[in-house]
Amino acid sequence: MPPLIAQKHQFFIESYFKFGKQRILNSCHESFAMYRTGIIFPVNLVIKPVPSLKNDIQYIGMIKRSDKDYEYIITDENGRIDSISDGVISLLKLPISFFKEHEIPIQIIIPELCEVCRPRNQVTGQLETFTYFDVWSG
Repeated sequence: MPPLIAQKHQFFIESYFKFGKQRILNSCHESFAMYRTGIIFPVNLVIKPVPSLKNDIQYIGMIKRSDKDYEYIITDENGRIDSISDGVISLLKLPISFFKEHEIPIQIIIPELCEVCRPRNQVTGQLETFTYFDVWSG
């Protein structure tokens, strides 16, 4: 599981138990898995409840590699690259260790993806920098 998704995993579980949204169970969702090397790839994920005599209900997740022919970069909300797919690694000709060992902002690799805004602070009058990311969600 990519680190950014792993960090939010407990939140996803707690939200499910708090709000009980049934749309998560027994339907196919797109997500990401990760090889031991750190390379991510898209998967189809199905989560099913399974009755258990010991623990009332257990949840089992089943994954299947997606057939989609895309490459991916997962970033955090600040644009720092968290995970990257094999095709992007090949295209950039950089080892995966480079991304694991350094905090690389996405705008370094794809500057067209973000817009920088420099408004004046109302109190101090100094310029501030904000970066807006163009987000695509399939």
